[in-house]
Amino acid sequence: MLNKHQENKLSTYDGMLNILKNNDEKTSTVTGFPEAIVEFDSVVGKIKVKAGEKAEATSGKTAAKYLAEDELIMAVMPVAGSLVILGRRTNDMTLKEKAAVTESRLRKMRDTELSTKARSIYELAASRAVDLEPIGVTAAKLTALKGKIDSYDEKSMARESSVSERMGASQSLVDLFKEADGLLDEEIDGFMEHLRGDYPQFYNEYFAARQIKDVGTRHRPAEPAPPPAQK
Repeated sequence: MLNKHQENKLSTYDGMLNILKNNDEKTSTVTGFPEAIVEFDSVVGKIKVKAGEKAEATSGKTAAKYLAEDELIMAVMPVAGSLVILGRRTNDMTLKEKAAVTESRLRKMRDTELSTKARSIYELAASRAVDLEPIGVTAAKLTALKGKIDSYDEKSMARESSVSERMGASQSLVDLFKEADGLLDEEIDGFMEHLRGDYPQFYNEYFAARQIKDVGTRHRPAEPAPPPAQK
């Protein structure tokens, strides 16, 4: 995944490579020029590979994490509700306070906070499993809650890992674009100067393609100025 400027720059690279390759009989007359073009082509290829890796890094993992979060909260709420009921019936204020949660509060928690709170409620419920069974919390529900907690932790860690991978890919892309620009600025542009006199049309086509075009932005045409007021 590239940002808009990088997409425009990569499109420019492709256009330049197309011109260079279509004029290989000209570039081959300059010693070292063909090798520089091959190196530039290689770097552009690496940019495309790295862009794909960046796009794949978080692909699907964020959605999976949020789905696991929804499922966890739906499993926590009835167990917490039954704990509050038990606390009220047994006049256990501490139990009521520990189990009292709302869905909106759970959704506002950070990943680790939500996991910790869910595990706390699970452990409370497991310790009072016999008392909770008459008010809706079966052994199957407790097992399901434990599974949802484990699944949520797994999906959260996978997403965090993918974010780190994506950040690493982003930095690699920056380095690759710098390498490509360096080859253009310090080698290929210089080689083109050898061909300016013999192939002016090719020279001009190359440097016209060298300009990065902002293909992702559309500008509304300027409105004509109003006619001057007649006296």
